[in-house]
Parts: sequence; structure tokens; C-alpha cells
Amino acid sequence: MARVWKASEGSHPASAITIIGRCIRKINLNGISTHPTPYKKDVYDRQILAFGTHGQEMLSNTKVGIVGLGGTGTPVVEQLVRIGVRDFGIIDPGYFSPSNITRGYGSFYSDIKSKWPKWFPLLKNKRAKVDIAANHMRKINPEATILSIRDSVVKDSALKALLDRDVIFSCTDEHWGRSVVNQLSYQYLIPVINMGIRIDSKSGTIHGAFGSIDIIRPDQPCLWCSGFLNSDRIMAESLPANERKARLREGYVEDIDMNAPSVISLTTTVSGHATTTFLQLITDFMQEAGNISRLNYYIMESVVDRGRIKVEPDCICSQVKGFGDMKILPTLK
Repeated sequence: MARVWKASEGSHPASAITIIGRCIRKINLNGISTHPTPYKKDVYDRQILAFGTHGQEMLSNTKVGIVGLGGTGTPVVEQLVRIGVRDFGIIDPGYFSPSNITRGYGSFYSDIKSKWPKWFPLLKNKRAKVDIAANHMRKINPEATILSIRDSVVKDSALKALLDRDVIFSCTDEHWGRSVVNQLSYQYLIPVINMGIRIDSKSGTIHGAFGSIDIIRPDQPCLWCSGFLNSDRIMAESLPANERKARLREGYVEDIDMNAPSVISLTTTVSGHATTTFLQLITDFMQEAGNISRLNYYIMESVVDRGRIKVEPDCICSQVKGFGDMKILPTLK
């Protein structure tokens, strides 16, 4: 017998315990069982050969959040919906632009054309990225449940929409958004798969390229521990546009509005590695070898290795771990 107590609600029976380690393990309690939603076995027969019926059931009943629908976010969406994930929360404040077609899965040339009446000039030639992604996902699996949020994840309502997720993918370009998702991961004990890619080029020649995947979860290093997050960048992103431009002219902040190089094959490779770590979290198919906290992709050398990072004892991930609603998330109302 296990019970959960909340000051506002009193106590009630606990339905399950979730254990997060190299994989996610759920144990039903008090005779309360969850009934997996039926899925079409003929569609997933090749995966069932790999993961078994139970493995496919776990994939089909996992709730996933995806923050950012760009070069890494859309290939993650594509892969997850095809492997049988059916419950999604997708968050992105942006609208589709012509350059998105070179790296955005599910987008087509027709998305560049206006979908809005001429008397609505402010939205002319604009389609929300979440709408394009959701439409594409439903074409692959009409039974998918999709919560689409066209807003920034730093908004309180958007971030808290992720609280019922089993796993979250952090695919946004913004450090501010990554930082709030990072804190939510430890505060509410929700694993987050964070990915990033950087291409250094000059005059049309690539001089360096690097990708990384962090699997952040309790007792593993967070994005502050790894040095992935930059406080100066977060400060610049949090400023109103006019103030940011003024400070940029004065040399007080970096230019965060410049377009960065992006190549679909490279962003897809990073997203593929990230999706494979998701498969490990859900099915434990790698077993002992699956205890991964970071993958480094040295693109110019065609090498992928495991990162070794220590948890910083005074880091925010240690200060908020497991506090849930007892600590305030650093979001905008």
C-alpha cells in the first residue's frame, strides 16, 4: 500500500512509482493497473521483432514533449510518430519561413504561400510551425493525440503543459528556453534529451562542426554542469528587442539575431542519435551499455563518443531536485 499526500488535497492511493536510471521503469501499485492502448501490430511488426510486444506497448504509451520545431525538432517528430509514439505536446512560437524548407521535415513548397486572407496582412505568408508539424504527424498516424502550443516555452503556461510528459526533447535554439526546461527536468524528475549542433564557416567553407546530445535526469549532470548554457546569452535573449539592439550597439550583448549555418543531413544525424537514446530510455535495449549522459559528435572527424561530466555540487540541478511545486519555476506569466 502506498499513498500520496498533498496539503491541498489530502492523501490518496498512489497508482505507480517511476524509477529513472539508465531507463525509465514504472511499477503499478495498490492493484491499480494501466491498460495499454491497442495499436496495429501489422504496422509495427518490424519493430516488434526488435523490441518485442511489451517494448512496442511502452513506446505507444509514452507521452513525449518536443520544444522547438526546427532542424533538430522536426526530424525527432518524424521519427517518434513513425516508431509508434502517439501522445505529443509540441511547443514553438515561430512561423514558417522559406529557409525552413531546407531542414524542416513535414514542410513543402506550398507552405511558403499565404494561407491567410488578403485583408489580414499581419499574418500574410505565415503558417505556424506547430500547425505544419501537427498536420504532418496526423497524416502519418491519424490516431495521434497532439497538443500544439504556439508560444515560447519560457511562458509559464507553455512550460507547465510539459508536466505530464514522460520524456521531453529540448530542440530550441534559445538558451533561455533550454534553461527553464533544464530546471523543470530536475525539479519534477522528468528526463530531458537536449541536443545542439554548431557549424563554423567562413566564405562558404566549413572549418568546424560539432553536435551534442545530453540525457539529463536525476543524479546526472545538467546543462549548467556541462557548460552548455551561457548566462550572458540568456540575458540577451530575455531583453526586449529594442533594448537588446541598443545594448548590441554599445557592445554589451552578443548578436543573437544572426542566422547560423544549418545542413539537414547533420541536424538529422544528431536527431537520430537523440531518438536512439529515447529508445534506450523506454525499452532498455542497450542494457548495461545504455547508461549514457552525453554523446559528442565530432562531425569533421566522423566520430561519436561518450562525454564524461561531473555533477557540480552547488548547481541548480542539485538545489531543485524533486521539489516539484514547492519551488517556483523561472518563467514569465
